Amino acid sequence: MIRKIVFSIVESYYRFSPTPRGKDLLGRLTASFTKNLHVKAKSGLYLPVNTRDSTFWINYFGRHSCEMFQFIGLLQKGDVFVDIGANQGLFTALASNAVGLEGHVIAFEPNPKLFPQLVKTIELNECTNVSALPIAVTDTPGFVAFDPGDASHSGGARVVCNRAKNDAVKVIGVRFDDLHFLLHAFRGRRTLVKIDTEGHEYSVVCSMKQFLEEGSVFAIICEIDHKNLAEHSASARELFDFLFGVQFEPQEISNKNQSNTAHYDQVFFRKSAISVQD
Repeated sequence: MIRKIVFSIVESYYRFSPTPRGKDLLGRLTASFTKNLHVKAKSGLYLPVNTRDSTFWINYFGRHSCEMFQFIGLLQKGDVFVDIGANQGLFTALASNAVGLEGHVIAFEPNPKLFPQLVKTIELNECTNVSALPIAVTDTPGFVAFDPGDASHSGGARVVCNRAKNDAVKVIGVRFDDLHFLLHAFRGRRTLVKIDTEGHEYSVVCSMKQFLEEGSVFAIICEIDHKNLAEHSASARELFDFLFGVQFEPQEISNKNQSNTAHYDQVFFRKSAISVQD
C-alpha cells in the first residue's frame, strides 16, 4: 500500500510538472522503493514500474505518436505482429490483445536490462500468444556490440556502430531471414511489422528482404531519426528506397501532421494493399 502511495506521488509530479527539472532525481530516489511494483497504465495494460526510466513514463501515459497507436489499430484477429525493438513491451501487449488467440506476436528485445521487463509485461497481461526473443535483428549476424543506454532513458538503447562505447555489451545478432522457423510458421499469414531500433532500422530491413518479398507483410511502421541513422552510416533515403524496391510505399494514417521532421514514425504499406484500400 505504501509503495502505491509513493508511486501516486511520483506519478502526479510527472503528470503535472511542466519541466523535467527534479524528475530524474525523484525517479532515482524512489526506484528501489517501487521495485517489483506493477501498475495499470492509461492504455489499460499492466506494466512493471521503473520510476527512474523516462521511457516507462512514456509507456505509462501513452505518450507515443498517433501513428503508432493507429498502426496497432490496423491489426485484425489472426494477424501476426513482429515487434523489433520491443522495449518494455507496451506495443507487444497491445498487439497481443488485437490479434487474439488465433494470432501471434514475436517480440525482439536484445537489451539484457530490459528483456526481463518485457517478459514481466507479457506475464502481467496474460499474453499467451507472444514469443519473446532476447536477440538483435541485424544484417551483420554474430555477436554485436550493444549500448544498453542510460538508466534514465532505456529507449535510447541501441546496437553500436562506428564508435567505441566503454559500457557496451555483447548480444547475439541474427538476420531475420535466417530465422527459418518463423518464416515457415507464419508464411501466408497477414503480418504487420514495427521497427524501433534507434538508428539501426536500415540494417533491420536489409536483414528481412526475403520475408518482405514473400508477400505476407501488409504494413510496416518504422522510426525515422536522421541523426541516429547517420550514426549507423545510413539515411532515410536509403531506407525508403530499399522498401520501395520490395514493394512498400510510405503512407499517412494519421490526420495529425508530423511536426518533427527529424524524428518521427513512418508507415509503409505494401503497394497491393494500397490499391485495395483505395
